[in-house]
Amino acid sequence: MRFRFQDLTDWQLAVDIAEGSGSHSKKEFQNFLNVARRSTLKMPTCLSCFKKGT
Repeated sequence: MRFRFQDLTDWQLAVDIAEGSGSHSKKEFQNFLNVARRSTLKMPTCLSCFKKGT
């Protein structure tokens, strides 16, 4: 199976949002959405580092 960056990004975003859906307040949920957004921004860097290491 070939690794695809988009698969990893989609998975991480979905997990972050699912985790946030259990929040007890709107502010807490918004924080989880922010974490999900930042996760998608850091993934290209992680992938680039991974490729350089192999």
